[in-house]
Amino acid sequence: MTDAVQARCDSLHLVVTKDRMRGDMFVSPDPTNMGQRSFWAAVIRGAYVTVPSFIEKRTGPVTKYLPTLHTPRLIWMSEYFKDRFIYGGST
Repeated sequence: MTDAVQARCDSLHLVVTKDRMRGDMFVSPDPTNMGQRSFWAAVIRGAYVTVPSFIEKRTGPVTKYLPTLHTPRLIWMSEYFKDRFIYGGST
């Protein structure tokens, strides 16, 4: 990573991770030839793939993949909470 890219990452409060499966953005000099592991991690995670110039100057190609894995989100509510706040019951 160049000093300019590192400085820009710091100013944007971006955190660099070594774990591909935690990345939300992949930066590669050639996004069309970035390696199979990084490519599939980007596809599975639904990440952005871009070039260093996009981080530095906001110019250059960016691809956004839609996530292939979907984790449903569940919310548990007590009966008291449902009665009070969902169904509009009184105190």
